[in-house]
Amino acid sequence: MSKPNLTIAVEPVLDNKLRYLAQAPSFKGGTARSKIIVRLRITNNENKKVQVTHIAFHFPDSSIPKKGMEAVTKAIDPDDRADGESTIDINGWINPHKTATWSNGTVNLDADGTQQAFNQYYHDGPAPKKISIHVQCADFSEVVVTKDFELAPFTSPTTEGAFLFPFSAADIKSGEYFVTRGEHWANGGADGWQIYAHDIFLEGSVNGEPISQYKDGITKPTKNSDFRIWGIPVRAMADGIVVKAQDDTPANTYTGESPPSPAPEANHVWVKHGEVYVYYTHFQQHSIPAELKPTAKNPKPFVRAGDMLGRAGNSGNASGPHTHVHCAYGDMYGALVPFPFRKAWIVDTKKSNPPKNNSQWERLDAEGIPREYVAIWPESTWPGFKVPTAGLTVHGTWDYKFWKSEDFDSFKTKVHAYADAGYPITYASSFLDNGHRRWVGVFRKSTDKSSFWVKDTWSSFADEATRQHSEHGKRTIHVHAFDDGGTTKYFGIAQEGTWANTCWMSDSWDAFKTKVSELAHDGRALVHVSNVALNGSRHWIGISRSAGYTTELFYSTSLTEFESKLDAYKVHGKYCIHMFPYVNGSEHRWAGIVKKMDGPVEMWQNTNWDSFVEVVRYAQQSQQRRLVAVEFPYS
Repeated sequence: MSKPNLTIAVEPVLDNKLRYLAQAPSFKGGTARSKIIVRLRITNNENKKVQVTHIAFHFPDSSIPKKGMEAVTKAIDPDDRADGESTIDINGWINPHKTATWSNGTVNLDADGTQQAFNQYYHDGPAPKKISIHVQCADFSEVVVTKDFELAPFTSPTTEGAFLFPFSAADIKSGEYFVTRGEHWANGGADGWQIYAHDIFLEGSVNGEPISQYKDGITKPTKNSDFRIWGIPVRAMADGIVVKAQDDTPANTYTGESPPSPAPEANHVWVKHGEVYVYYTHFQQHSIPAELKPTAKNPKPFVRAGDMLGRAGNSGNASGPHTHVHCAYGDMYGALVPFPFRKAWIVDTKKSNPPKNNSQWERLDAEGIPREYVAIWPESTWPGFKVPTAGLTVHGTWDYKFWKSEDFDSFKTKVHAYADAGYPITYASSFLDNGHRRWVGVFRKSTDKSSFWVKDTWSSFADEATRQHSEHGKRTIHVHAFDDGGTTKYFGIAQEGTWANTCWMSDSWDAFKTKVSELAHDGRALVHVSNVALNGSRHWIGISRSAGYTTELFYSTSLTEFESKLDAYKVHGKYCIHMFPYVNGSEHRWAGIVKKMDGPVEMWQNTNWDSFVEVVRYAQQSQQRRLVAVEFPYS
């Protein structure tokens, strides 16, 4: 007989291009791959049933050999399949005028899954340019061939084209890492429902032993709380709208076995991120914040990237605590699409177990998790290093930029580029990340030009500040002292202006306060405070300027005390305009400057850099607040 009358719909196809996942190498120096998983919806337009027997991927205009799929008859899943009926027993048959699903995942060859076929397609290096899919049926001589699809990598609908990982390093202990792989247990099976899904666990090491899911000291878990991931916050991977939430299901009692069948509905959240719907599931009971549950009054709760959606649990179809995520395009039951991730590092657990700071970490840059099990550090900063970050924002509408550079040379390049675009630098700070100094700058749109300089002695720094004033009419507005290989250096910013100002260093706190008072008496208000340890004693740096207002200087021996003092000042209409955290022996101290002004001014600290960035972004986009200062308490 000739060709069967079939209609074949192919997923995921977006903008007429079949989308694949660009997978990162599992370790630095490893091989990147392209993963192609499709879901076919095959409609039988014949007046009799047909049996699909062969499916193959072809790659037109290339020398790449075709990929024939195994056990096709065991993986055809008709829409009219009866409850309890196995795709194995159906044997590839599709009834007349009915539709069936097939995907190239793992195929069970027997009822208990002890024998399997593996159809996932991985291509080392860049993906082929095109693909067509050939479907053959029994008793038909001709093959049904789809059109040639152009292949293109999937990108998320976020501005960055990739998702954040759904966990934060701020929520885990030292030595812990998340673990997952890019090949889900079935990769969707016949119906393709879990194409590109991830099951995520938390593992950690004690005294250099191989990583384990169990908490320290536990070798044989007996309850859910024995697992490291139990109760860890699950976080939104991007800004989005919650379209469904459910958390009434009690946790499964941990036995290590599969849950009862049918399993109860897992506690979960569906979040719409642009056109992509992400399913986060297996949460703890009653762990989803009430404000994220859709109601008649608030049918579409908004969630920010990094916000907690719930806590990792063991509900629904789960044999132990973990978190499952997958996503669909267009609606909750649309084409299944992959997760490209950003701001995360991975390393193959076979290459490094346990992972170490000096392991062969590979950074994810809009790429997917590879097929191997990998440890994941879900931050842009180097694995194992958290970077507490503090910031000040004020209400305003001016245009500004905020930037982090990996080294000083690239930072200088960025400063010059922003200056050329009309954004002079107004603030700078730096922090150590695995021994490397990273630089952060704030740039505000202005016609007043600024300059910066670095000197390795205070006297040479002060001489340059004087020269900037006398030759260019620029006043020093910021000083940042930092250690460079054992040498204290000073980074300064000066900006055009006509005000009178003084920049100085005092060799003690008492001497500094005396100088502040003297300058205030002369009409110059303190606007900057910082310090540096020199020759075993702490020296204080200040900038005071003629401003037409007065300021107050204070310091605290803890963040809690500092925040309490800020709250007390707010009662009197005084807000923080500058802060400086520093370490004095074993104490973490904070110095601050307040003045009477219209609020609000918000000061906060995040336990990690990426969370800080998300707060800054939200403050600008949703609250009309602008970042004016950023500091690193422990760097």
